[in-house]
Amino acid sequence: MCSMVFKNEIIPPHDPVYRKIERVLWKLTNSNKKIFEDRAWSITVVDLPFPTAMVTPRGQIIVCSGIFKVVQNEDQLTFILAHEMSHVLLLHMIERYSYKVLMTAVFVIPLFLMWACHSSWKAILLYLETNFLYNVFLSLPYMRRKEMEADIVGLQLSARSCINLKEVLTFWKNMKKYLDLTGQSKYEMPTFLMTHPNIKSRMEELVRQMPKAVDLQNQVGCPNSSIIRAAEKFALN
Repeated sequence: MCSMVFKNEIIPPHDPVYRKIERVLWKLTNSNKKIFEDRAWSITVVDLPFPTAMVTPRGQIIVCSGIFKVVQNEDQLTFILAHEMSHVLLLHMIERYSYKVLMTAVFVIPLFLMWACHSSWKAILLYLETNFLYNVFLSLPYMRRKEMEADIVGLQLSARSCINLKEVLTFWKNMKKYLDLTGQSKYEMPTFLMTHPNIKSRMEELVRQMPKAVDLQNQVGCPNSSIIRAAEKFALN
């Protein structure tokens, strides 16, 4: 689908950007063989300026070249891929669809009663209010939790690849700088209206998860994993 929509922007496999992503993916999957098992992954790199990456439920990893405006090295790229791949491992796409179907079913009867018992305008207003409350208290918090889960699992997958774990925190600092420089941070919505946790919350949670990540690196024999001991101070400065 991506190749159809962005046919003229697809970066070929022989391009250095593609090869870099391919190299990181190979290292990540080989460091987590038991977790990924026989799951197949494919790469599509799109020459677009957005610092974005995503993975489809079928394992197609889609990376916009603009990600390298924020990503400075392969350790940071490893975490980005691991985060996105975690959504697939955790079945977030399927779970989100099931959740949406369930919530839709739950709201069918109240919506029917609104239209049956009130005038059209009043029913519309009640529907808008109900939809707003549903998003604020159910849908959006659910989506933020799933993003945080993917951060945590992505950190663990990255740790097994023996990356410098401080680079995960550096990536989020880079992203904050990018949003500030491009003016996007000025238009950031309140957290309760966001689909993703804010950067500060993500960094704080990752700092809390660092000891577990260090233990994983020690278990697989990664060199110099002790450099993370000062991660909390680094992240919050």
